[in-house]
Amino acid sequence: PNKLLFTIVKTYRELRAIGDFLTATREAFTKTAASQESADTMNNILLCNNVVDSLALAYQSCPSGQLQEMWNFFDGWIVDSISTTPELSFAVQMFIIFVK
Repeated sequence: PNKLLFTIVKTYRELRAIGDFLTATREAFTKTAASQESADTMNNILLCNNVVDSLALAYQSCPSGQLQEMWNFFDGWIVDSISTTPELSFAVQMFIIFVK
């Protein structure tokens, strides 16, 4: 799963569509609700260094016109997930990768 996820992130990065990846990720976690399995999956993504590095590179290399869109995405995700601890934690950690 680590290599597959890395390849997916890399592909979205090369397509300059990392916002689409984030939207799909958020929707996937929202549909699985606040289950332990969902929380574990979120944590596993953050433990994959190559995936985290690829996300960081995607954020750094995204077109400047997408930065406001990404900022708004994270703002909305964090605000909307205030009552869902695992998702909030994941959203904040993904935002930290974004601002690095």
